[in-house]
Amino acid sequence: MFTKLSIILVCLFTLVNSLLTTWTFAQDLHFSQFSHAAVLLSPTETGNYHGDWRFINNYRNQWSQIGRPLSTIAVAFDQQIYLFNQKISLGGQFVHDESGNYLLVHQKFMLAAAYHQTIGHQTFRFGIQGGMVQKRLNSRNFSFPDQWDQWSGFFNNQLTTNEQAFGQRIFYPDFNVGASYGRKIWKLKPEITFALFHINRPNESFFYEENKLNIRKVLYIKSPIQLKNKWSLDPQFLYMWQNKSIDFIIGSNANYGLAENFFRAKQAFFGVTLRNSLTRNWDAFIFTGGLQFKNLRTAVSYDITVSQLRLANSYSGAIEFALIYTGISSVLNQRTIPCNRL
Repeated sequence: MFTKLSIILVCLFTLVNSLLTTWTFAQDLHFSQFSHAAVLLSPTETGNYHGDWRFINNYRNQWSQIGRPLSTIAVAFDQQIYLFNQKISLGGQFVHDESGNYLLVHQKFMLAAAYHQTIGHQTFRFGIQGGMVQKRLNSRNFSFPDQWDQWSGFFNNQLTTNEQAFGQRIFYPDFNVGASYGRKIWKLKPEITFALFHINRPNESFFYEENKLNIRKVLYIKSPIQLKNKWSLDPQFLYMWQNKSIDFIIGSNANYGLAENFFRAKQAFFGVTLRNSLTRNWDAFIFTGGLQFKNLRTAVSYDITVSQLRLANSYSGAIEFALIYTGISSVLNQRTIPCNRL
């Protein structure tokens, strides 16, 4: 009964997100709940879970207090494949991103594959992503300085302009790679991930000249910690840099195991993370909370702006929703049964 209910919730959440995307406007791709958008973080996160398959849905709405909001929706699916005792994971993701007033629409569809190998207490993961990106520019609302209409006193984009012509739509292939290393140390399971995005340096210019994307580097470290009683922690560290742009996020979730309840939730979690760029003032504090059911994980977060932008948006930033449904695993856990030798 609960499994059917979970699947229904997944479908409803996806439908609502699709409708919201048609009504709102978006931003450059960015999720504060990066751990709940794992396959966007590194190709090695494809298949990095306990289960046969996984569905991920993320939605973000930002800066609605200072004009047209920015919104991003991401949907991902990955599946485990076991060949000759080797674990290989395949997956795909679709991202739809819009800026305010529909000026820029960014869409991408990526396929991914990852290989996982465990040797003793060590785990190695290698992954690759590849796909197509489309960017669409709506220039109907654009006007240039030489389109000033002195008779009406307004700019008129129907007038002739001497500005350089540019395209309305571009397509380009994009490829990403990553590697992860994890090790069990006593009760700790630290894992470090390094990924490279845009390794093919695609050209994303709307003009008839090259503007190649520089490679974006990602360093991600996590280490779940089991505490006494029903408590555990999920500290995380994310560092991304591209050209002179830096994104630095650090924080942790605290998890608490729940007793039997009406909602059949197994665990509640909440967390706080800080985002800044290291080279300037703090950007935002991110507060996250949610519930973990048997196969379903739901989360909501809110960004509290603490940068100078807080003067314009009254400390309000972005709201995000995440939903992750993981199918049960067909691989049996290995158990050791103690017995006395004769």
